[in-house]
Amino acid sequence: MTAWVGRRRSQATLRRGLKALGPEVVTGLRFVCSGMWKPYLKVIAAQASQAWHVLGRFHVTSHLNQAVDQVRRAESTRLGAESKKAAQRLKHMRWPLLRRGSRVRGRARQKLNALLASKLATARAWDLKETFSYFWKTNP
Repeated sequence: MTAWVGRRRSQATLRRGLKALGPEVVTGLRFVCSGMWKPYLKVIAAQASQAWHVLGRFHVTSHLNQAVDQVRRAESTRLGAESKKAAQRLKHMRWPLLRRGSRVRGRARQKLNALLASKLATARAWDLKETFSYFWKTNP
């Protein structure tokens, strides 16, 4: 197995790393693991397109959490325009929604359960995020 580590997070650094590995190694790569930073994705697509690009759990989960939070904020704004009472369902729910379901306890769990029983888009977004967690437990 061959590895290379550069000093800075840049396209140029990644290109130098791939160059240091040599064309034989780069064309023989079967898997590449990186974050989801677009400049890295572009370099890998251009220079190692034959390799499977593996995205880490942290990065995928981060994007899922951002999506849930975006839905929550938009829905909170919409509900707030309709009535304050309706908006209360999402008040103080940011952090419980960003945690794994198994880690939500006490009053936050009660509010989360009430939210999940509703027809709100935020509940559906959180449920989809949690459902995706089973992806990490499946074996090929």
